[in-house]
Amino acid sequence: MSDAPLGFRSFDRAAWAQLGRGRAPAGAAPPPDSPVTEAEWREVYVPLAHVLGLHVEAGVELRRRLEASGLRGVGSGPFVIGLAGSVAAGKSTCAAALAALLRARRDTPHVAVVSTDGLLRTNAELAPLGLLARKGYPETYDDARARSVLGALATGASPVMVPSYSHVVYDVSGPPQVIERPDVVVVEGVNALNEPLFEFCDFAIYLDAEEPALRGWYVSRFLALIEAARLDGSSFFAQWTSLGPSEASALAAAVWEQVNLPNLTEHILPTRWRADVVLHKDAAHRVSRVAVRSR
Repeated sequence: MSDAPLGFRSFDRAAWAQLGRGRAPAGAAPPPDSPVTEAEWREVYVPLAHVLGLHVEAGVELRRRLEASGLRGVGSGPFVIGLAGSVAAGKSTCAAALAALLRARRDTPHVAVVSTDGLLRTNAELAPLGLLARKGYPETYDDARARSVLGALATGASPVMVPSYSHVVYDVSGPPQVIERPDVVVVEGVNALNEPLFEFCDFAIYLDAEEPALRGWYVSRFLALIEAARLDGSSFFAQWTSLGPSEASALAAAVWEQVNLPNLTEHILPTRWRADVVLHKDAAHRVSRVAVRSR
């Protein structure tokens, strides 16, 4: 992350880890089956949750002062964290780890995690527009639905229904996620720092990595989904279970090159420095540097 612009302070892993020393909430642990290692939890996520906690506390204090001044109800919604990055960067893993740490705080806030995948247009809507192969690009999201859902969450409405997305059937599907009176909402997705979602964020995080690493992680995930589809004929990926390993890898690489890479370079990566914190991963999925907005 040598290209961090003015207005950001860059930390190496060791310096960042010092911010979290002795600050892990009692009893906090990575979610079950999380790929987050003990070192990553202690040296990356504990300090990040500490920084986020300071921002949440500042928001609570601001609300108290506003109400004391007669502006009751102003800023009464939850603290909204936007978490963006490329496909396969590890956004869901990061969101789950942060949520676990924030829930373990002494004030035990109600923390909800929302994926922007549920705000995509359905396949039935995308197909007639010729946009199915561009899923994840800005034009494939339902902006009206996004504003409605995020606006309701940000203003403290309850309950809020968030559409669910299934990566198995590759479509908006299943019962909606029901969110009631959260204190903190983590909104994760490739477009979380794009408009209209970014306007609702109180704090923004970007997961960064070099393109070759992202490509490799995407191909591995694609192949894993094909393998899982061998046991589930309803999976979207079942159509490729007859491919051999080299053919499946070539297909995954082609999808990355033709769909995900252009989306990354044109629409996702340009939002990186909108973030308040940028976590840069090395090829081993290990956060190696952190850039923090200093202005």
